[in-house]
Amino acid sequence: MIEGSVTDIESMRNAMKDVDMVMHFAAMYEIGKVDEKQMYNANVVGTQNVFDLLQELEVPKSVYCSTEEALGHQDKVMTETSEHPGKFLSYYEETKHLAHKLWQQCCAEGLDTITVMPCGVIGPGDTKFTGQFIMNYIKGDMPAIPMPDKKFTFVHVKDVVDGIKLAIEKGQPKESYLFGAYVKTIGEMFDMLEKLTGIPKPKRTSGKMMLKTYVVLQEIKAAFTGKKPFIDRVAARFLADGGFVVDSSKAEKQLDWKPMPFEEAMKDTVKWFMEIYGS
Repeated sequence: MIEGSVTDIESMRNAMKDVDMVMHFAAMYEIGKVDEKQMYNANVVGTQNVFDLLQELEVPKSVYCSTEEALGHQDKVMTETSEHPGKFLSYYEETKHLAHKLWQQCCAEGLDTITVMPCGVIGPGDTKFTGQFIMNYIKGDMPAIPMPDKKFTFVHVKDVVDGIKLAIEKGQPKESYLFGAYVKTIGEMFDMLEKLTGIPKPKRTSGKMMLKTYVVLQEIKAAFTGKKPFIDRVAARFLADGGFVVDSSKAEKQLDWKPMPFEEAMKDTVKWFMEIYGS
């Protein structure tokens, strides 16, 4: 094993020399308040370092894991060719967009890297943004359903892995592939959580104003307890102003990608959370 960091280009040189393929999945992911310098170095500088070495060492095949976030949040159905609208709801989104632009620029200069772009990933072990909602739901710590009509596109982690394997086998150089299996509103996600867990969903819903008030209260509580709030202002903006619907037909047609049914994906996800956080 060779240890290194994408932020230190020389630490990767020996690991990437004389290999058949490189997969670049390293990133710093957080929707909320972050160390912006650290995230920029990991997501942008680190990606540039990997691309530079791929070209210098003439690695014959490579895959870069980007995200739907690189295309932003829009009111229209997005495909791989959609342009970012220019408004960023989180610093994570901004850095992944910058990294995606680097990929496009490097491909124009000769890089043959394939890019895969998962949407909102669900599955066992997820303790980040989506997972925190499921965890708090099971623990009975959800006072209301936030923005119930807001639409997002989700995909199970196993289907992301299958998609990456298919991209390696069948993907074309310089091409990108979106992996998004289910377009669901937040309200529909809570309906499924209630069905699978047997835990009644919150009777109340919250729009933008109530969500903002809740966030302020959470931040005041955090100031006294020293614990990180469940949701901060950046994450609230992501919910209030975000949402994304993508078309993954390119991956389905060109890679023969076939994601599992929605209820099966949620059942597998909820099973893990119930084992860890259920009473």
